[in-house]
Amino acid sequence: MHSRSSIVRFPLATLATLALVLPAMARGQSEPVPELERLCNRTYDDPRPPSLEALDARAARESGARASFLRGCRHLAERKFGPAGAEFEKAVKADPGVAIYHFWFGRATGEQAQRANPLRQPGLARRTKGEFEKAVELDPAYIPAREGLVRYYLAAPGMMGGSIDRAQEQAEAITRVNAYRGGLAHANVAIARKDTAALLRAHEGLAAQFPDSTVPLFALFTVNAARKAWPAAWSAVDRLER
Repeated sequence: MHSRSSIVRFPLATLATLALVLPAMARGQSEPVPELERLCNRTYDDPRPPSLEALDARAARESGARASFLRGCRHLAERKFGPAGAEFEKAVKADPGVAIYHFWFGRATGEQAQRANPLRQPGLARRTKGEFEKAVELDPAYIPAREGLVRYYLAAPGMMGGSIDRAQEQAEAITRVNAYRGGLAHANVAIARKDTAALLRAHEGLAAQFPDSTVPLFALFTVNAARKAWPAAWSAVDRLER
C-alpha cells in the first residue's frame, strides 16, 4: 500500500497523522481507477501548471465516470469544492460500484461542509459519512475510506454520528490491512482521548515495527518535548540521526 502525508493543525497531531488522509491503491478494483487516483493525488499535492496539464491531458483521453473523476480532481486541486463534488457525484452515478469514486465524492463534500453555513452543515456531513461508508462497504480493504471515517468520527459531534469508540473500531480495521497506517490511526484516536501514554505507545510501536520510518520518531520527539521529557525527546533525535 502506498501513502502520502498530510499535516493537521494540532501540535501533537501534526506528526501523528502523517499519511492518515492520503489514499492508497484499492484492492479488488481494475488497475485504471487506482492509476487515476494516484494522478489525482499528485495533482492535489502539487497543483502547479505541469501537474494540471498532465491531469487535463489524461482527462481528454477518458470518458464517462473516469473523465468526471479527473475533472473533479482538477477542481479539488484548485480548491473549488462545490464543482469538484458535482463531478465526483457524476462519476458515482455513472459507475456506482467503484469505492474510489464514493470516497472522493465524500471528501469533496466534507470540504464543503467545513465551509458551509450552519444550516447546510448537517446535511453535508451526513452525505460525507454516507459516501465513506459506501466506499468501505464496496471495498473493506480500501484504507482511505476507513481513514476518512476515523477523521469524521473524531471531528463530528455525537448528534451527527461522531464517536471516539467508532474511530477506534476503524483504526483496528485499518491495522488488519496495513499495520503502519493503522498505527497512525490509533495515534489519532489517542489524541482525541487526550491519552498521552497511548499516543507514545502507538509511536513506539511504529518505530519498533518500522525502523526505516522517521515519522514515529519525529512524533516521539514532538510529544516528549511538549511534556518536557527531555531525555526521551533527545533519545528520539539520536534515533533519527542513526
